[in-house]
Amino acid sequence: MIISEIKTSYPYIRYKVKVIHYTDRKSTAIEWVILEAIDKCDTLKAYAGMSIASFFEHIFTISDANLLIRPCLINLYDLGVIRIPEKIYDETDLSLVQMSNLELTEEGKKMQSLGCLPANKSDDIFTVYYDPVSKTLIEAPGQSRIKNATGIEVINTDEIENIEFPSSTILAWLGSVQNDKQKDQLDWLSPTTKIEDINLLESDIFWKNTVKKIELTKGRRWRVRDEESEAIHELSLECADLPCPEEMRDKLGINDPDNEIEKLIPVSDAKTFIANRQRKDDLFCVDEKYYKEIQAVKPQKQNKLRVGFVFGADSFDVSSEEMQLIIHIPDKIGSNVIYRNAETVVRAGTITVCAGNTEKDMALVYIPKEKPSDLSEELLRYIDKYYEQDSSILFALVELGLKERFSEYLERLLEKEDSPDKKAEIIERLNQKCVDYYNKDLMTSAHKEQLIGGEKQKQKKEEKSIEQVL
Repeated sequence: MIISEIKTSYPYIRYKVKVIHYTDRKSTAIEWVILEAIDKCDTLKAYAGMSIASFFEHIFTISDANLLIRPCLINLYDLGVIRIPEKIYDETDLSLVQMSNLELTEEGKKMQSLGCLPANKSDDIFTVYYDPVSKTLIEAPGQSRIKNATGIEVINTDEIENIEFPSSTILAWLGSVQNDKQKDQLDWLSPTTKIEDINLLESDIFWKNTVKKIELTKGRRWRVRDEESEAIHELSLECADLPCPEEMRDKLGINDPDNEIEKLIPVSDAKTFIANRQRKDDLFCVDEKYYKEIQAVKPQKQNKLRVGFVFGADSFDVSSEEMQLIIHIPDKIGSNVIYRNAETVVRAGTITVCAGNTEKDMALVYIPKEKPSDLSEELLRYIDKYYEQDSSILFALVELGLKERFSEYLERLLEKEDSPDKKAEIIERLNQKCVDYYNKDLMTSAHKEQLIGGEKQKQKKEEKSIEQVL
């Protein structure tokens, strides 16, 4: 489940590199003939004792071996494809050197079979970008690169400066792209290029600042989306400023957010969210810390009384204004519940999240997936507990769909009073409230007299009459 987001700063290093290399070339005709002759003389011993000059002048009818063959032999020796015990120089007379003195090196044998020769060494300069987190080379980041980190640094700058130049990684990468015809920057690199060495010329550190989602997974595990490194998960948790207001310190029993939470509400928006729900709902329960006294709002339906139960109050109290009845109750609304109506519960509290070896408490405000209990049944016990202190709470029964219980509680109130005047006073007070709330009398004068007089049979008729009125 996505719970928030963070800005992370990922470093990459730009390396300016000098490469020393050579690329194989096709042998010339005379070079191929010389290498082939040396190879054959190694097995045809009759020719091995001939001088180099005699061999090429008599067999290949070359007029002057010193002019044509000697420069080639010197070049082949410099390329490392032939061995000569006594090196041949520009002044060496080939009539004094036997063919048996010439020998192909292992590289020479390989080159001869391919019809190629190594070219002279050259050097080029190119630029690569290195990701020290994944330890891989990356494409040039373009416009996204900046010199300063503005988010959580996934690697400390001091650590980056001590990173060893990744020469082996660069060499491996060059080998992997040799056959890529799209490598515009490396036009010197061909499938036959041999790289002798690479050297670092200069390096720069850049940063890529990225906003990433934070997920809360099963077991309350803190995760940065699309990240595999546990170290980055842990670092982001260590750096996160998690809200944990004092009024939300009670622990929540959440373990699997995706299966337990229907909707998350930002902690900073909790009071605003509840105030907006409070304005819209005709029947609601709210924790006193989140209750907002608002101007009486006309109920959604006609002849409807808005009823609000405010839990966690200092004392019991019932107040009314126009078509709004607010009941303050000292009891708690429920475990971690801060708001509810007939369909929805809003809970708030604290959970402990973890990443690596790091644990932190954070507050959550959420609507659970679990279906809430029946609100009428929940509130009935509070009405039963407090109706003797203020009988106007009985009008909440009407809005709870329990108006048949109204007469039952009224009868209980009257049974507790012996004095007809006291009974009359109770009935009159409820009658007046009914006029205020619903613009009609709860009962007629005759009905009132019947209740005060205690005539049982008539009283039963009256019970139906009250239900009909309400």
